[in-house]
Amino acid sequence: MKQYFIYALILFALTLSACGGSTPPDTPAAQSAQPAAEQPAPQVRAETPHQAATLALQQQFGLKPEQIKVVSVDEGEWPDSCLGLPHPGESCAQTTTPGYVVTLEAEGRQYIYNVDQILTAARLAFASQQN
Repeated sequence: MKQYFIYALILFALTLSACGGSTPPDTPAAQSAQPAAEQPAPQVRAETPHQAATLALQQQFGLKPEQIKVVSVDEGEWPDSCLGLPHPGESCAQTTTPGYVVTLEAEGRQYIYNVDQILTAARLAFASQQN
């Protein structure tokens, strides 16, 4: 019986030691440091209505600034916060929204953008066919 108890104790000790994890070796902080996450490119803030429309045209159609000509900038007003051009399923505040109608020309085409007064939104209202 005494021998059975000793075997049970040894088996118990082996089981406990197998469950315990080993401690990882100490590593210098420089080796364990993760690379810094890449920062997103800063957003360019438009300072004029034609700049807001030009930036939108560049982003939408991949054009370079030197390819874009400003034709006109006029005041505009729309019945909602979506500048009269809601996207499918988009909810727009029903409030009069002042802004600008900007006409641009690039690569033989004309583009008309509705731009809000604070220059944070520019929506394509019209794009002509290639001449």
